[in-house]
Amino acid sequence: MPPQDGNPSTSAMVPMPAPTLPEYIEETIPPPSYEEIMGHQTQTSVQQTVAELPPLAYVDIMPRLLKNGNIRNKIAPEFDKFSFVIEAANQWLRSNPSFAVWKCETVERKVDGGRAGQPPIIELEKMTIHHSTYGFNVFIRGVRMWLVKKTGQGPQQQLGLMNVVPEKKIVEWQTVRSGGLFMMEDPIYRSTITRTHGFVTYDGLMETIAKLNSKLKSCPLPGTVLNVECAMMKTFEFAEDFKVDPDSTCYTSESKMKRLTQILRIFYILGPPTCEEICLKEFHPEMTKRPTPMGQPAFQSWPELNGQLGFWLANTSGIRVVNIQAFSARTSKGRETVNIMSDCTDEVQSSFTTREYVKILRVFYTTGSHIQSQPVVNFSSRLFLPVRIGRQMFESMSQTMFRIEAWLRLVGLPIYNVETIQYILKESSIVGAELDKCTWSENPTVGNFFVTAIRVYFPCAFNEPDPRLLPPQQYYDPAFGPGASGDCCSIS
Repeated sequence: MPPQDGNPSTSAMVPMPAPTLPEYIEETIPPPSYEEIMGHQTQTSVQQTVAELPPLAYVDIMPRLLKNGNIRNKIAPEFDKFSFVIEAANQWLRSNPSFAVWKCETVERKVDGGRAGQPPIIELEKMTIHHSTYGFNVFIRGVRMWLVKKTGQGPQQQLGLMNVVPEKKIVEWQTVRSGGLFMMEDPIYRSTITRTHGFVTYDGLMETIAKLNSKLKSCPLPGTVLNVECAMMKTFEFAEDFKVDPDSTCYTSESKMKRLTQILRIFYILGPPTCEEICLKEFHPEMTKRPTPMGQPAFQSWPELNGQLGFWLANTSGIRVVNIQAFSARTSKGRETVNIMSDCTDEVQSSFTTREYVKILRVFYTTGSHIQSQPVVNFSSRLFLPVRIGRQMFESMSQTMFRIEAWLRLVGLPIYNVETIQYILKESSIVGAELDKCTWSENPTVGNFFVTAIRVYFPCAFNEPDPRLLPPQQYYDPAFGPGASGDCCSIS
């Protein structure tokens, strides 16, 4: 639906001069026009003056700002719902009929407080995100559309979205306590008290997908699945009657306890129903070293995990892959085992407990459609990490995309999938992150920096182009400072 202008309140209609608001008072601003929305809340790598679309292009569309709030005084701004973002994306497609979208994904950006009296700033170009442990963080969710040149004379694409929230369930357990007056009391007279406790949580991911497919049989999507992803909804509510709002775009972080709930987002192209079934295949790195009281476990590397996926793709037919998503699954460590809790959709985080994660690969695909994926001969991927230019500093998104486009033009391969991923910043690393490791941990007592990167997947192998044909780059060495040249990309 198109943006709606807000109705002014009765007091706002009185012709009185507006008072000067102190910094700690929340300010309500009038709804901007659509041109203002698209002008200030979007970013794209598409250049209107260039006739040919680059091999990989994108546009980010963020929700409209409704209220400035006051981040410095812990008053969160307010933004439009996620459904409005989808309508803004459709408006962008209608306004740019020469482009087609081949993938959508949810992107998260941090909101900066800006200067006093000024609207908050959405950091669209910045490739690092700082998560403060005890500070007041504000984040928003938007949509990133990956674009291709439209072919044919068909109607312009229009997006639809289906959010699937796992159903609530109660997990019960019992505690038994024995009571007695004396230690040497006859066991016959000893009393036993049994109590039943309950904890509200959510269905697992596989069960959620099974229930979704059962629903789609009787009520199919009005169109063709574009892609499916797992999105994380972060809240600070633990009440039994609390409901996760998948349409929410803004959340804050300052509590010592956080709750993360995985939901499914299904992006589809409006049209006749294709009656597809949505499926999920996961790939976990194998454990190569068991945990010990004095040592951490070890797992396969990321290139080895990509090899598992490539073997499966080369030997699987009759499916249509709609998304490949890297996901960090929480782990629980036993005496000699590590449980990767990838099916769990409910996670409670504490600022007092170190969190251990293992990176896995999720492949969403559909069956039952006449459309199938292109054959995979020798699956490969390429990670494009922004070039590090200083301590906690990296090049911008535009600069990273410029290097990606130059690399893709030289390679000339068809793109199988693309995704936006994040790595925890590693200061001791020259490139700023540990790219090949499948394990990482989050320190709960200090703030963490995350680096945003782009991973591109291909249905075949590629040869690395001559570096002399690529844009020159400088990287920052934490031991010697800036000035040395090198490559900040990873091949797998």
